[in-house]
Amino acid sequence: MAERITQFTGKEEGKNLFLEALFSHTNKLTKASDNSVTSAIGYGVSTIFQKSLAEIAAVESYLNPDLASGTQLDQVAEDRGVGARFSFSGSSTWIRLEADENTTYTSGTHTFVGNDGIIFDLDSSITITSLGFAYAKVSSATSGLNTNVSALTLNTVAPVPFGHIRCTNEYRAIGGRDNEGDDLFRKRIKEGVNILAKGTISALEQAFIKTNNNVLKIFNHGLDQSGNIKIAIASQNGVDLSANELNALLVTAGKFASLTEIRPYGNTTYGIVLSNIEYETIDINFRVALETGYNPDTYRIDVQARIAKYLDFRFFDPKKNLVEWDDLLSIAKNTKGASYVPDQYFFVNSGRVDVRVSISKLPRARGFAIFDIDGVVIQSFTGTLSPVFYPNQTDLNYQLTALKTL
Repeated sequence: MAERITQFTGKEEGKNLFLEALFSHTNKLTKASDNSVTSAIGYGVSTIFQKSLAEIAAVESYLNPDLASGTQLDQVAEDRGVGARFSFSGSSTWIRLEADENTTYTSGTHTFVGNDGIIFDLDSSITITSLGFAYAKVSSATSGLNTNVSALTLNTVAPVPFGHIRCTNEYRAIGGRDNEGDDLFRKRIKEGVNILAKGTISALEQAFIKTNNNVLKIFNHGLDQSGNIKIAIASQNGVDLSANELNALLVTAGKFASLTEIRPYGNTTYGIVLSNIEYETIDINFRVALETGYNPDTYRIDVQARIAKYLDFRFFDPKKNLVEWDDLLSIAKNTKGASYVPDQYFFVNSGRVDVRVSISKLPRARGFAIFDIDGVVIQSFTGTLSPVFYPNQTDLNYQLTALKTL
């Protein structure tokens, strides 16, 4: 906590300061006795002096967030252009749903609850595909810090839909908070300058996410033949954005681009060209000996989920990373239910090799076939892309401040 510049003085000290200045500028007075006229004037001036210090200190509080509290702190935030104090809010997370094909979980009907008794609602209805699992976003029905439930606690759905197998939240819920107190609000105000200290790509990404919450990540792919900046977009569910959706991103969020990208005055085009990201497809097939009595569908679901996380768009960098054969083999071997996975029968894109991904693409699992030790198909799903990518975390502070006009 910063020290206050304005220092308060007692009434007696204020009187003595006045008399000191008075005696130094006249030889007509040499002392001030108690209860004398001169002493009374000194006390009067001291009282006004103290009131002036109080007013100065109040103004100082509006200039320094460390010295402000309550409504003063609210005014400091408004003066500095920082988003208002956060109110109570609920949390959100993603639940992995495992069920028979065509099992439907309906928003407004099916709710999820865990050990803490906090109820979560589906943001939108979802139907399980032939993959046997999917990730659904859920939000807490109540608000407060206690809605940030721990991972692996949301295990119950009500009512239970026909075909349901199990569900869980692999990650803790986030975003739940009580009314923002002075300490956290003060910290956010002091970091206000840093809110705008973002790379252009991350700032534009936040603008796109706020415009279309299916945007996962954006990539700068250099310049096209006309000198426009090429921005490739990866979506959360892996589905390409339509031409209308791409255009809406430019129209709504394009004003937050840099000067080299923003639409010049009087022009109808931007210096940005948006496109969907291209994928480097990964086909995997291998032999596995499962533990006695272990459900092969459960093993398939678990190993696909772990492979999807290994290929997570948010963290894979084609300039630094390969899709390594031995990493995928390790995932298959270490997934619960596998007793033995022979190396010589583990193939990635028809070989036992690492896959180098083009710098303009992202890796994505396409084919997936598993066989028993004798080479008999256990389960084969080819041509199906797994939409198991967690949405990019939004920067709420940045969106409430820099992007509040969206």
